[in-house]
Amino acid sequence: MAKYKYPNNELDNADKLLSVIGSYWSTTYLGMDFLSDVLKSKASLTAQTWLNFMELIASISRFSIPVFHHENWYPIVVKESEINVFDALIPDYVTGSSHTYESSTDLSYGKPVASEDYSSISIPSNLKIVKNVLNGIAKPSVVWVDGVDYWMQEEGVMVLRENPFTNDLFPPKDIFTDGKITDRECILWAYSGEWDFDTVYQQFGYALELYMQSSEGYLEIINAAIDAFTGGTKSKDIQYAWSAITGVPLTLSESETVELVTSDTRSKVIVTDKNVYQFPLGSVTIVGVGDVVYAGDALVDTLQIYEFIRGSIPASLTGLVMGPGFLSLGFFSDLTFENKDVDVVVEENVDGYTKISWALGGFVEDVNKFWKDVHDKGVQEGKTLAMYMDIRPDPQDQPTALNLPETVNPLEFLSENFLRYNTFLVKINTRYLGKDKLPTIPATLLRKIIPPQTAMIVLVELVQQDDPVIMEDAGSELKPGYEETMLSFPCMTIAENLSYTSVDENIKISLISGRCQ
Repeated sequence: MAKYKYPNNELDNADKLLSVIGSYWSTTYLGMDFLSDVLKSKASLTAQTWLNFMELIASISRFSIPVFHHENWYPIVVKESEINVFDALIPDYVTGSSHTYESSTDLSYGKPVASEDYSSISIPSNLKIVKNVLNGIAKPSVVWVDGVDYWMQEEGVMVLRENPFTNDLFPPKDIFTDGKITDRECILWAYSGEWDFDTVYQQFGYALELYMQSSEGYLEIINAAIDAFTGGTKSKDIQYAWSAITGVPLTLSESETVELVTSDTRSKVIVTDKNVYQFPLGSVTIVGVGDVVYAGDALVDTLQIYEFIRGSIPASLTGLVMGPGFLSLGFFSDLTFENKDVDVVVEENVDGYTKISWALGGFVEDVNKFWKDVHDKGVQEGKTLAMYMDIRPDPQDQPTALNLPETVNPLEFLSENFLRYNTFLVKINTRYLGKDKLPTIPATLLRKIIPPQTAMIVLVELVQQDDPVIMEDAGSELKPGYEETMLSFPCMTIAENLSYTSVDENIKISLISGRCQ
């Protein structure tokens, strides 16, 4: 929906309004300035009513529904006693902070800290964006800009660079209690505000039983899910659903040609003959000028979706961890199939059959159980894995090492024989997700739209912070460290001289799940 602009229509033109009510009021009447202000105020109410009506009409369709309600003017009433006094301003414990909770300071545990540099005020929790803050509607003398003079710190909190009670251009009003002045208040006029009324959820999200914080990404995941429900799930529906989850745009048109790949101070930009796509700085592009891309194709490596068609695997995929969803019962943890050639191990005359195996990642007992199960099931069916992999054209007996391949790619073998029919992979690089990403992955909704005969594997690449902490001695204000002290229990007899060599430190390492490389 189009954003409000000034002047947006004739309701914003006071001179035009005067001429509409008659030439006498616009040319002869001496109090036309006052009348112009009155008409402009009435026109502002009419403009807001018209805007509300247009939003109501747009809410009928899930393609045009506005995510936020637009309010041209809203008065934020600020009391002087309520500046910097609510729980949102309680400081967190931060490593390296110079603040200490000691009796010699003015800091107290669980109490807000009043800042001399900034003033924080409470605003309605569903007020998400304010383009400007003014000291009046008609002829304002103070205009504050979002991100420069103020900003939203968190839900329900606005931080101001200047205390409005120290600025004479914000006229204060005294508050009386029992005939005495107990407080003061002033009004900050919020211009062009965006309000979250959960419109998307109230109109469409409730039907999918999916409630999330309102955002463009939330609207996109709702549309992708409804498209899948109404038209049958297509690969494009899954692609756009993950695009909404990660905030990473995919190609929109049926066919586009890349014309420019560049970067500015804020983002990486890819321009095609039909659209312009923006990504966070640092994103790695996987297309070049002249490439033809199609609807749902990835332009950067932050979000990529692979289908194991014909057993093909992407070179960037170093391996897959197969967990309980793919393995039978009885395994303690996951097994890793790496994308590299490994030696084939051949054991002849195991229960009268040749047994074949190769290296897999995981606990040794899990790997041994896996290959034992594979061999035992082959024996039961009368044809083992080694017999299937026999390179002879018409074998009559059990194969030997000479009749079997010397190496095998575990992931390639898995893809060619098991994953190629109904499995796809979603690979996500969490370092460069978009600003409109969803706070969580709606797994329940994804299960509903993924066809029952299809398996989805999600590979999340976590952000690696190359910032090692080496603690060799006592720390300081600028360097981490540690010190060890020996303490004894009461009535405990210890040697008079205790050296550190008598202390043993035991470290237990447990693998929960996953794969490191």
